[in-house]
Parts: sequence; C-alpha cells; structure tokens
Amino acid sequence: MRLWVFNVSLIKFFKSLGISEKKPDENLELSKREEDFKERDDLNIEVAKRREKNYKELDVEKIQIVATLDDCTCDICGNNDLKILSIDENQIGVNSPPFHLNCRCTTVPYIEDMQDWGGMRAARDENGKHINVSGKMTYSKWKKAIGQIRKHKILLEQGNITQEEFDKKKKRLLGI
Repeated sequence: MRLWVFNVSLIKFFKSLGISEKKPDENLELSKREEDFKERDDLNIEVAKRREKNYKELDVEKIQIVATLDDCTCDICGNNDLKILSIDENQIGVNSPPFHLNCRCTTVPYIEDMQDWGGMRAARDENGKHINVSGKMTYSKWKKAIGQIRKHKILLEQGNITQEEFDKKKKRLLGI
C-alpha cells in the first residue's frame, strides 16, 4: 500500500498539474516514469521516517535541511535549504523533506560546534557540471551567483572579459 503525505505543499503541487486532492491513481493513468517517481517517493518517505528514528536514538537535537544546488530545485525546497529544526518540531512532509513528489531534499544532523568547519557542498555550475561550493552557501545565494556567472559568461563569449577574469569572478561568486 502506498503512503501519501497530503499537506499544503503537496496539494498545491497536484493542483499545479491539474490533479485534484484525490490520490493520483484516481485521476490519471500513470506512465512508467510517473510510476517510478511514485515508488521513489514512497521510499523517500520511509527513509525519512527511519532517519528521524535514528536521529532520536542518537540523541540528535537539531537537524538541517539540505536542498540540491541545481536548476531543477523548486522554490519550496530552495526556500528551506539549510533551515534548522529541532528534532521535536520535525514533521515529515510538512516542515521537513520530502516536501512534494520527486523531492530531492534530505536532512542531516545539525551540530552546533561544527558550523565553522569550512566544509564544502556539492552543486552544479552554469553548465550543469558538478562542482564544490562553500558549505554555507544557501540555495538562494547559489541561484543568484549562477545568474551573475551566466551574465559574465556572455561577456566572455563576446570578448569583453578574459577567461582569467571570468574564472576569478566565478570562484569569488561561488565562494571557492
């Protein structure tokens, strides 16, 4: 049996696709790809529940939401990136992932003493290539940086700046 978490975000997502608040199976015949998404979402919900259970068993007090830094990330996920929650206020599908169908967000333990460690996190650059950026870079900062990098790339292609200038600006904008 599939487990569907219906919250405000999920209902809005369904409505944006022209689907009512009923289970998707009752509204349309699903393609193989959509069926795969549903199976992955069911698994994501179960994984989130097990992760929450593990956090509690390990006495984790706070968690942090981590979104994917790429062009496919939605506003819901982007706005929750690096948000910190106490484990007691964690509500899967409401204020922690998965937020919607095909959600790629996750949670990690938030450890106060490790916030100045200067780590890196994965992201995609202006070409969709994997890069590492500052661990403190939020989705909104990444999105703004990528927009600026794309503008500088146009200047590079037009010959208005050199490759060296472009690379320097890109590194500065991405915090690398």
